[in-house]
Amino acid sequence: MTKINFLIEELKKTGFPLEMEILNILNSGNWIARPNDYYYDYDLNIGREIDIRASLFPHEQASNFNAFPFLAIECKKSQTMAWVFFQAKQKFGISAC
Repeated sequence: MTKINFLIEELKKTGFPLEMEILNILNSGNWIARPNDYYYDYDLNIGREIDIRASLFPHEQASNFNAFPFLAIECKKSQTMAWVFFQAKQKFGISAC
């Protein structure tokens, strides 16, 4: 096995290919995504890294809408364990001032 093939096989064992795929999907749309973003973990009192941080900014015609959502994405891969995600149903109401 060549060094290149060895490196490719080792990368396939990680979440890195998924990270690059998600990064490309977000950056091809209206998101501005960057890999390996730093954040401070206040529970452990240490600096850490998140795989992807993405921001969605409104178009100019929607300038009266002042919400700027952010995504923090961590990519994982496991051959031996299933990943299950539970989603709580939430309703968000907007109250008039």
